[in-house]
Amino acid sequence: SIATSEELTQQLLTETRKIDTTKSVIIICHGFMSWRNQMLNANLASTLSKKLHVHTLRFDFAGNGHSLGEWKYANYEQDLEDLTTVVNFVKSGLGCKVGCIIGHSQGFSAVLQYATRSDLTIESDLENDCCKYFVNLAGRYSDPDEEDPINKFSIEQREELKRQGYFQIKSLFGDRSFMVTKDRIEARKVYKTSVYL
Repeated sequence: SIATSEELTQQLLTETRKIDTTKSVIIICHGFMSWRNQMLNANLASTLSKKLHVHTLRFDFAGNGHSLGEWKYANYEQDLEDLTTVVNFVKSGLGCKVGCIIGHSQGFSAVLQYATRSDLTIESDLENDCCKYFVNLAGRYSDPDEEDPINKFSIEQREELKRQGYFQIKSLFGDRSFMVTKDRIEARKVYKTSVYL
């Protein structure tokens, strides 16, 4: 099943506590096949909260961690939709300002897409007090001449892809398996972060 933005907002609302709305919120986006409570994200959130006296918000992209929805390889469009929902929740649901959005690894793809959206001009940022700071933590840069993403997988996995149209990969965190399909390999092939810079 696909998690809708309404379902994500409902999940956020059920986990919300009373907070100080004078403090801004730093949103942290996890990386590929990861989740919000992965050690890097949890430690970063704790440190930023203490040192900068801000709130931090971590969430799971669709199909990752405890989120609803289906995991998809190179799910850039859904990741952007999820991040947009979270930003809107912070502003409208919590009544806080988004001080910064941080993306680790693949999570930065959503951050970069969000930061360069055409409706987020400097003028609207100043009027609506939108986020002006975006941080890349080991996010990849896709060069137009980058090698084919299928080469990142084993010969056995490539043969499975040819034979049955998909193969399974194991999560680095826990014992979950994820399906990689031909259409998602193609989506990764055409996705270039360079167009957002």
